[in-house]
Formats: sequence, structure tokens, C-alpha cells
Amino acid sequence: MDTPDTSPSAYRQRRVSATNRKSLLIDHQFLINLRRDTIDMRDLSHQRIVKAERRKGSMDNSLQNRIIINISGLRFETFKSTLEVYPNTLLGNAKRRKYYYDNVLNEYFFDRHRECFEAILYYYQSKGRLRRPNSVPLDTFLEEITFFDLGQDALAQVRKDENLKEVEKAQLPRNHKYLVYEKELQCIKSLSLEQSKQVIDVLHYLYKSCIIHRDIRPENIMFDNYNKHIKLIDFAFAIAYDLDGKAGSIEIIGTTIYASCKFLDFISKLLIGIYFPYYEYERSYDLTCALNIIMSMTNVDIKRKISSIEIIPNIQEKQLKILQLWQNTQRKNKHYSNLLNLIKKLDESYESSTFDVLKDKIEQLFDK
Repeated sequence: MDTPDTSPSAYRQRRVSATNRKSLLIDHQFLINLRRDTIDMRDLSHQRIVKAERRKGSMDNSLQNRIIINISGLRFETFKSTLEVYPNTLLGNAKRRKYYYDNVLNEYFFDRHRECFEAILYYYQSKGRLRRPNSVPLDTFLEEITFFDLGQDALAQVRKDENLKEVEKAQLPRNHKYLVYEKELQCIKSLSLEQSKQVIDVLHYLYKSCIIHRDIRPENIMFDNYNKHIKLIDFAFAIAYDLDGKAGSIEIIGTTIYASCKFLDFISKLLIGIYFPYYEYERSYDLTCALNIIMSMTNVDIKRKISSIEIIPNIQEKQLKILQLWQNTQRKNKHYSNLLNLIKKLDESYESSTFDVLKDKIEQLFDK
């Protein structure tokens, strides 16, 4: 049996060999850890790239969702998704608002009231809260709400906040006649012959009461399903005649698209600076508006043309087109022309029988 070498030199050689083996083991473990760290760094780098791409995609989506609205030079920025919460409004409907889009500046432009728009935009942002700014007149605020078509709920909210019932009573004549509707009213999209005659009856009542509604349009003509009768709503813009039969020259307000040719001609000249924005309303003003509404609801061609005119962004072009429409209708439709002549006679002298004649003559508009 061999005896192990216990000499000092052999001992030193064994220690060196052990140290070398340990060093090799450390180097091997270091390489393993280094590879693992390299793999982890690659994974981390990949994760960072993925996150960056996601952030970039999110930012791109955010930019695409943003919308700039220019109100007479004052720019507002919001999200399309914020506006489209109310798709039936002007701003919430992409097809309707595109007519106001400026391709050069990449924004929507509206020549409207600046302070009012802050409240209107907040209506979208707050999902339905609407409050008139203290510095904005009520009639101006109502006009802007109507223009941006926030809807009946928004108008009802303002009327409630402003206590418009008291305003309506204050505008009525001295005999204090007014109507209160307690039953639910329904919107109408068409008028039958009987309903058209009921509209004439309602306006006859207002005529005798010395009241001009000034905002006769389809949205304000409602149907009382309980009593099976037409009702007229929203007297916010109504004015009353004095006992001598005069209302005087007052500020223009309310819808114009169904107005008389005389009024529309005045508006066209007003827009180019010939007239001041005050008009002496005829007592028959509402009656002409009602006749034009009846025409639009019984004549598909007129209804289609009005729809195309309503979306014209340029106000001057819009007023000119609607004036031409009613002038052409008067030239081409003898029944319509005869009805207008009857209405004009009311401005010369009032006869109750004229309203009965109007109801009889309206039947000709429904003849096939």
C-alpha cells in the first residue's frame, strides 16, 4: 500500500490544485449568472418596448379622439366621445357637425356667442348640467341652446331654473288669458288636415288675445293625446300687442326658416348691414309661419329642401336659400299663394270669418 506524500512541497501543490478547482467553479457559476442576467435584460428591454408602443398607441387614440371647436375666435378643446354622449345634438352628431369643419385649420368653426358656449360645453362634460352664465341674457342663452339643438330636456331645465312661467304671464295682455297644459303632450312629425285646422284655431285664439308667439316651428306644435287636439308650447319669445293694435319695433328672435318672405327679405338685408336688428312684427306673423309648416309637412319636396337648407353653415346663404324657396313656392303653387293673400288681408282689417275661410282653403293643400 502506497503511503501518501506528506512533504511540504506536496502539501503546497495540493492547495494550489484545490484553489484552481474552486476558481473554475466560481467562473462557471459567474457565467451562468451572467447569461441569466443577459436574458433578463433582454426581457426587460422587450417589456419596455411593448409598454412604449402601448403608450404611443394610447396617445395616438387620444389625439384622434380630440376635437377643437372655434367659437368666434375662442378655441375650446374636448373629446369626441364627450360630445357623442348626446348623439341627437348638433355637436354630438358627426354627420351634422362636419358641415362646420375647417380642413385647413383642422377645427370646427361656429360664429356664435362665446360665453354661452362655455355653459353648453359643460353640459356635455357634466352629462346634463346646464346653467346660464349671469352675464348672458336669457333670450341669447335660449337661442344658443336652440342652435346647438341640446333638446327639450335642456330647454326644460333652463325654463325651470329661470322660472319662465312667471315671464310668460308677464308678457300676456291685460285680460290675463293663458293656457296651462296638464296632460302629457306628444311631438308630431306630420299634420293631418284636421290637425292643420286645429293649428289655425290655436293661432286665431292668440290673434284675438293680441299675442304673437314668434317661434312657430314643428318642435313647438304638440299633440294632446288625451283631448285629441293640437297644442302650442314655448312662449318664451312671445310678445303682446297694445290695445291700439301695435307691438312696436323690437329685437328679432326665434326661428326664421318658416317666416314670411317679407321677414326673410328683412333678415337678408340685416345680415349685410342695411337694417338694424329690430323688426315690427305683423299680427299675422305666426299665421304665415304655421302655413309654411303645413306646406312642409304636406309636400315632400319642400320638406327635403328645408332639411338641406338647415344644415348650411353660412347664415347669409342659408337665409337667401330659404327666401328663394318660399318665393318659388308662391309662384308655382296657386293654392299656397291664395292662402298668403288671405293672411295679408288680416293685416289690413281683422275679420273672424277670415280664419274660417283659411281652414276651408287649406283642404286644397291636401288634395291629391
